[in-house]
Formats: sequence, structure tokens, C-alpha cells
Amino acid sequence: MTFDVCMVTYNSAKWIPACVRALAKAEYDLKCINLYFADNSSTDDTILVLERQKEMYADRFGLFEILRQPENGGFGKGSNAAARAGKGDFVFFYNIDTEIFPDAFLKLEAAIRKASSQTAAFELRQFPYEHPKYYDPVTLETSWISGACFVLKRSVFEETGGFDESIFMYGEDVDLSWHIRALGYRLQYVPAAITWHHAYQKPGEEKPLQLAGSIAGNLLLRCKYGNGRDIRQWQNLYEQIKPRIEASPEIVTAFHSQLKRVRRNRKQYREFWRDTVCPSAFCPSFLEFDYEFARGGAFYASHLPKKTPEFTVIVRTYRRPELLRMTLESLCHQTYEKFQVLVVEDGVDPGAEYVVNAFRNRLNIRYLPVNAALGRCMVGNLGLEAAQTDYVCFLDDDDYFFAEHLEVMACLIEEQPGCGLFVTGSVEARCKTDPENAEKFHYLSKRNSSGKLHLVDFFSGNPIPIQAAVFRRELFEQYGGFDESLDALEDWDLWMRYLTHASFAFAEKATSIYKVPADNESFGERDRFIGKYRKQVFEKMASYQGLISAQDIYGLFWQPDSKPIVNADEEVLLEEKEMEVLRDTVREIQRSTTWRITFPIRVIPHLLRLVTGFAGRIFLILLSILGKLFNKVAKGVCKGMEGIDTFCDWIGPSTPNPETAEKIVLQRFIQRSRNSLSWRLFHKETKDDFKTE
Repeated sequence: MTFDVCMVTYNSAKWIPACVRALAKAEYDLKCINLYFADNSSTDDTILVLERQKEMYADRFGLFEILRQPENGGFGKGSNAAARAGKGDFVFFYNIDTEIFPDAFLKLEAAIRKASSQTAAFELRQFPYEHPKYYDPVTLETSWISGACFVLKRSVFEETGGFDESIFMYGEDVDLSWHIRALGYRLQYVPAAITWHHAYQKPGEEKPLQLAGSIAGNLLLRCKYGNGRDIRQWQNLYEQIKPRIEASPEIVTAFHSQLKRVRRNRKQYREFWRDTVCPSAFCPSFLEFDYEFARGGAFYASHLPKKTPEFTVIVRTYRRPELLRMTLESLCHQTYEKFQVLVVEDGVDPGAEYVVNAFRNRLNIRYLPVNAALGRCMVGNLGLEAAQTDYVCFLDDDDYFFAEHLEVMACLIEEQPGCGLFVTGSVEARCKTDPENAEKFHYLSKRNSSGKLHLVDFFSGNPIPIQAAVFRRELFEQYGGFDESLDALEDWDLWMRYLTHASFAFAEKATSIYKVPADNESFGERDRFIGKYRKQVFEKMASYQGLISAQDIYGLFWQPDSKPIVNADEEVLLEEKEMEVLRDTVREIQRSTTWRITFPIRVIPHLLRLVTGFAGRIFLILLSILGKLFNKVAKGVCKGMEGIDTFCDWIGPSTPNPETAEKIVLQRFIQRSRNSLSWRLFHKETKDDFKTE
């Protein structure tokens, strides 16, 4: 199986050595890996560094090619050029600011060989920040793939033509993903194949170009894959996010440049919608500016644990063999391998053994039929008694773990070994089920069920579903298991009892999904059933003396300031630095060719404003003398003067003195000048206006 690894470089010298070095350490036949670097006319030492790497590593790989592009045509165009240069079985689109794990190619090959013929593309998992978009935890199917690291069948690359080259950057991966799906193919996530991706310098970082490109790209995708209503909805969404765009001159400039590209190609996009999308069964989902539901904890720093605690996953089931099969399938995808599965079946006529047997060669699994109708609590306690590991957790037969669930739990245990309970975030899915067949269902909506979690949350209500927790088995041995008189809220009662004797650790990342009824009637019935047991749990609370302090409560409202203290002199220096940046930007605009050649266009409206402003003020004074009778006329004059001011700013704002103007005046000038008609008409984009990732 041969892979053509296609990378785009643009002033990327600092990333290249680590990327190539990691590829050279791959536990794979390197002669089956061909490297293609499409350089988008870099102005730094990128070409020199690539040539040095070629001298060092070319003989190890099948091919090592440097493809010099005549201009910076964007990520998609460069990627296509690299892909067309190769002839391997698979095209591997890969960002240059990455370092692949040694076993990633082996994991990819295993996933490809196992996949159906309709699966065309395979996406790797990214460290430290896994892409938060949802994927099916049972099939691993995903709605779109990240352009940072995915493998595509060459035949499908040729069928689609690759990336849409009218997209400079951002959104091109979603576009290609949807094109592939419109042709009837599937996309698969491969969480076992991992690469480091240095995409963010810090958690939660928002990149100006990414924000601008994503919003413009959203309109492009609506033009290519949506109907007229989808396109009109974009304008409403844009109005909501407009203040964030206008907050930065850099974002404004980038946004309008990319928006022009979309409008220039709109006719071509609508033809694609009519010719390719409409005849297909593909129907995309536009969730505001997102393309898929995002799991909580996007900036959880993923890493592999050094220690390997062993888990027992207790699966309670009752007469639902096919649902059980899907739950066990989700366990087969766990990236952490040191765990056992214990299936405990309730009921007098157990029938799940054949399902369990089908997984014996894929999971370390045991089957425990109780041969009696005992109920969920007694079945859970039997599972806890039969568990043979230090750490245990539950996964009911209609819920699922995402692939990294146990891996994150192992990391929590390693980081906070003194805790007894370990908890992660989860996804609540409103689920519509076929009344004739519980195996047929679909999700109507999803939401992240918890954000930050504090100890006090456990005493005000049950904040977590049962599958979101791992606990030490010794807690069960010392303080017991489920209260068998409860048929609901038994997990909440268990958490409160354990937390009176042990502390808990929490990772905000959503690593599991559980179902609730979609229709309000069923949901209400479920809620009423649970409510029957609330009084019983409340009465039990009297005996739970929790180790909760005043600081636990006060800490919800106040935390010590972790920021370094800045004295008055430092504040003045910071303010002066910011002002100097603004002054330099204003001077740069004033000295630019665009600003000089548009002087005649701007001066005429401003002279008109001076004349009308002077005449208008005299007229207003006369009206004020004549009295209230002329109030409406006065208001009209004021609106007219405001309109002239707006028109002048639209043509091009008046130029402030950068040495004496206030901060707000400089900021407004920068924003308005770059958004003015004069600037947009005469300012030409250059290859330095945008950079590839």
C-alpha cells in the first residue's frame, strides 16, 4: 500500500525538520511513502531547508520531490499540485506543522483494509487538541474530515478533482468532504492513528484569518451545497457575528478579500449545486457557522498515559442483543487497550451470549447471565462483585464511549492518583426510536451535558450520567454498591456516598454519549419516573456528611488572580506600545499608493461636508430661534448631515494626525479606511496578504 504524502509550504522553514524526521521514524516500509512538498513561493529559507532535508532523507523514502509553485495560490491549489505529481494508491494530505506518530501508517493501513469499499477517506487524530467535531462512536463515520491530516483514495481524488482551488484557505476541507459524500462515498475517523499538530500556540486561541476565512467559507459552502434559504440565513448569522469581525482591522481586510472570491465564483458554485448536489442523496447540515456538532472540551490537551491502570467496563443488558452489539463495537475502538469487559445480563431468559461470543477475539470479555429478573441495581452490584481490576466503570447497553474515553480516564488517574472518582464530560443525545424496533433510531439533537464540575454540584442534583465516571473498586468494598431499593437515581446516591470519603478528578472533554427520549411526552414520563425516587434519596442525604468547605462554595464565585501584577509604570509602557503600533499603521496607510491616488476621490466629498456642515449649523441656529414649530425640520437637517458624514466615511475617512489623535480615533480610521470604497477599489491583493497554515 503506497502513500503520497502531500504537504504545502509557505515560509515554513521552522516546521520542516521535525515533520520530516518524524516521517522518517515511521514503523512502515518507507519506500512505500512518497513525499511531495508544494512550496507556494516562500520568501524565507523554506526551499533551502527542504533541499537539506532531501539530501539527508531522500534515499530512505520512495520519492522526495520539491515542487516550486509560481505563486501563493492557497492551501487547496498547492495540495492539488502535490497530489497530481504522485501515483500512489492513496493521497495523504498533511500539514507541515505536524509530527506523525511512528505507528500511524500501520494503524491507517489496518483501518483501510477493514473498511468497506464505499469508504473513501480516513482522518487521523490530532494531538494535543483533538478536533472536537462529532463522529459516530460505533462506525467511526464522520461528516467531514480535517484537511490537516487525512488519506484519500487516489481514484476518488481524481473523480472529485481534489480541493476547489477557488478557495484560498479555510473551508476547503469541508467542501472536499461534502463533494466526496455527494458522490456516495463515506468518510471514516481513525482515532488510533495519531499525529501532533502545532496548530495553536495556546488553548482557546482565535486566529483572525481563521475567523474571517471560516465565515466567508460558510457562505461559499451554502452556495455550493445549500438552497436559497440556506444562503439567506447566512446574512442573518453574519449580522450576529459582525461585531467580532469589525473589532480588528486585520479581520476586516481578510474577510472582505475572501468574500470577494466567493461572490466572483458564485455562478460556478450554483452550477455545481444543480449538477452534482441536487441529483445526489446528500443533504448537508448548516449549524450556524459550524458543520457538525462539537463535543465539549475542544482544548483538552490529549496525551498518552505513562502508567497503565486496568479497568473493568461493566455492561448491564436486558433483552436487547443488537443494541448490545453496537455498544460492544464502540468498545473495540478504544485507543487504550488495558481493560476488560464484563457483560451482566438481567432476566430469566438470557439471550446475549451469542453476541458476546462474537467479540471474544476482539475484546477481553466475560459474560455473566443472572438467570433471574433482578433489576438494574442488583445486576450492577453483581458486576462490581465479579470485577477483577482496581478501577471499574459502567456502560449501559444503549450508550457508547468515544474512542479516547478510557485513555482520558487513565490520564486522570495518573495526574491525580489520590482521588477515588474520575469523571469526564458527556454528550446527551435526544433520540427518536422506532417503536417496533429499538435497534432503529436516530439523533434529533445533541448537547454537552456538563461544563466545569465542582463538588457542590453533586449535592444539588445528579450532574453526570453513569457512564461518565470511573471509580476505585475499593470504594465499593468499603462503602457498598447501589441501593437495591432504588430503581432510579441509584448512581447519584452512589456518587454522594463515595464523595463523603473520597475526592474526584474531572476532565471537561466529552468522551461518552447517552440517549434520552426525543419527544416531550416520553421525556416527561421518564422525568416523572425518576422523580418518584427523589424523596427517598433526599432522606438518605441526612447521613452523608460530605467533606465540603466554605472555600469550595466561595471558589465558585472568586478565584485568586493568576495574572502577574502590573505596576503603573508597566501599564503606561504597554499603553504606549499599543499606541505606537496604531500610529505606525495609520502612517503606513497614509503613505500607501492607494491612499495617495484616491485623494481626489476623497477630497470632493469632504469639501462638500465642510460646506454643508457650516450651512447646516447656521440653519439649525435659525430654526432654534423660531421655536418648537420647526423641530421636525431640524431633525431632518440633522439626519441629512449624518448621512453626508456616513457617505464621506464610505468613500474614505478623513485623515487624523497620528501624533495627536486619541486611541479611539486611530482605531476607527484604520477600520474605516480599509473598509472604504477608495481602498477596496484600488488596493490590490498580493501574495503576502494571506498565508497557508
